[in-house]
Amino acid sequence: VEVTGRNDISSTLPAEENSYFYPSVNTSLVLSEALPTLNNQWLSFLKLRASWAQVGNDAEAYQLATTFSGNPNKFGGRPQFTLGDQLLEPNLKPEITRSTEVGMELGLLDGRASVDLTAYDKQTRNQIYLVPVSPTSGYSQKLINAGEMRNKGFEALVSVTPVQVRDLTWTVTANY
Repeated sequence: VEVTGRNDISSTLPAEENSYFYPSVNTSLVLSEALPTLNNQWLSFLKLRASWAQVGNDAEAYQLATTFSGNPNKFGGRPQFTLGDQLLEPNLKPEITRSTEVGMELGLLDGRASVDLTAYDKQTRNQIYLVPVSPTSGYSQKLINAGEMRNKGFEALVSVTPVQVRDLTWTVTANY
């Protein structure tokens, strides 16, 4: 079992929302070693694993307030400045992603075949987006926290060694 914790403080987020915590926990258990009676001519290895984690993401620099940018050309001997055309957000929150994963590894036929199965679920909220706004507002885009995205999936890896002689080993692997 492994447990971690990390806290980041970001200078690109407002002071009241600039701290976010990254906890995680993962574990695995090799059942074929814990319960040797599981080992037989068909099953040579069995491992179960699981993990949970949370991570954060902050904004780029200068995303809290619309700023002026200088122009190298002068007008009548005076410097020129332009107000940015993006309406930025002084109350941004960090993006937060939580993920879980469970899996199993099987070794079969004395290591001549193996199967690795994994299922995962990842959810991100408070994503930081620039979205278009009506140009009549004086801006072209507005920065917002919005949306929730979820990725779920399943992965499988199967390996078989059909030929294993003294000087030659041929292994075939398929990934889904």
